[in-house]
Amino acid sequence: MNRFFEGRWSRRSPANVADEVERLRTDLGVGHVYFSDDLFTLDRQRILDLCREISDRGLRFAWMAETRVDLVDAELLARMREAGCYRIYYGVESGSPRVLKAANKGFTADQVREAFAMTHEAGIEPCCFLMVGNPGETPETIEETVALIREIRPATMPILGINTLLPASPQYDRAKEAGLISDGYWLGGDAPPPYTLEHDVDDLIYLQMLLTRGIAPQVYEQLCAMGFDEKYFLMRRMAKGMDRRA
Repeated sequence: MNRFFEGRWSRRSPANVADEVERLRTDLGVGHVYFSDDLFTLDRQRILDLCREISDRGLRFAWMAETRVDLVDAELLARMREAGCYRIYYGVESGSPRVLKAANKGFTADQVREAFAMTHEAGIEPCCFLMVGNPGETPETIEETVALIREIRPATMPILGINTLLPASPQYDRAKEAGLISDGYWLGGDAPPPYTLEHDVDDLIYLQMLLTRGIAPQVYEQLCAMGFDEKYFLMRRMAKGMDRRA
């Protein structure tokens, strides 16, 4: 938890969650649920109890959730699968040990490998989120991420994002010190801006394209067919350089 939430976390009891799911199944015929908690398995015992509630009530529905790679184990995953979980999204973000450390993720690439192996073994589809543009990101760290993704075999194409600035984070503080943003930014309605202390927006998109080429070649080819290839971004950088010299 960062200081934005002041370390606080509000939770519902397993019985209360199961009550709601039971009403959804009985009254509305819902057959699929997405538990969108950022860290679904943060409280291991709570999830074990929820899985037991689901099984004891005979609730039959498919569900998926999100969590961290260091918050699962073989027994927990097995109980989740028995209760109907078929997919888990993990916030992997990067395959580079250097970037994971710089982003203060709190886990290692080896823990990513272990979590994905256990999830595959449990019969659950492991999927992941990736993020381009954390401190220390380079084309070489993108290659490390591509190598890890090919190794862990996510069930679907990873969801790709660009690192953005959010209040109460170390990156936000560094961006404020560098004059990239001020607290007054949030008085408007604009979306959080990308973290551009090391790379400009074009470079971030370029890095995202490199990642796409490595993990989803077909998607990359489609983007290239629309004109978004390396030459496009090279020309944009050249144009910006000419503007600065003018």
